Amino acid sequence: MVKKPRLPSSSTFGRALSELVIIVAGVLIALAAQSWWENRRLEEDRDGTLTLLHDDLARLESSLRDTVTAVELEATIHRLLDDQPPENDPRLGRDVANALFEFGFEIGARDGQNLLPAYSDLKSSGRLGLLPDTVRSRMPAIELQLVILSRFLDDVVYFQQERVDPILFEHFRIDASSLDDRGGFSVEDPAADLHILRDRDVRNRLLLKSVLLRWQVGEWRETADSVRVVRDLIRGLRPDLCLGSIDRDCSR
Repeated sequence: MVKKPRLPSSSTFGRALSELVIIVAGVLIALAAQSWWENRRLEEDRDGTLTLLHDDLARLESSLRDTVTAVELEATIHRLLDDQPPENDPRLGRDVANALFEFGFEIGARDGQNLLPAYSDLKSSGRLGLLPDTVRSRMPAIELQLVILSRFLDDVVYFQQERVDPILFEHFRIDASSLDDRGGFSVEDPAADLHILRDRDVRNRLLLKSVLLRWQVGEWRETADSVRVVRDLIRGLRPDLCLGSIDRDCSR
């Protein structure tokens, strides 16, 4: 005898539907919570990255704008060339030695490496996507400017210094015990009167050095302006960066 199939009652169907709704709602809530947590971690990572990059840029800009010594050295060179100081004035010995030997600045690592460690870390780890497009698009140009400045130092400035050093060591008593790995030294009284300032070759090299100084300072300031633009972009996205930042502007 064939039995008639028994249809579920409305109460059974409703209970099953309720359970299904609860299960689906639970899954959706779990997915939403996971998405919220991942987005929160992403935002925290992005905020931390922007903070580190901003502080690197602030430190770099401060270094690039700290050109007082270079500017003073250029002024000293022009004074020595223009004033025709007495040949037997030993007080000018240090000024002449500095004019010949010093450049008054140091950019740091070569080829822009380690000047922006936070950005270098983002590139090496493939996380450049953490940066907003407005910031990320400007960073390669800053890197290129740093490379140009660094190579200029290596290829031109220090090459020029190698040609000047023999003049310095020929005409001045250098305290050999004071020489260090970075080239520092102390100068005693000139070994001869300061007639070297009348030497055409010396004057030409000092004049060329003055031109190099002026170009370098100008390029440094232009790079600092580029860095400042990116810093302003970051601070527009993160107004709270002044909390715990090394930025000098934040103390004003």
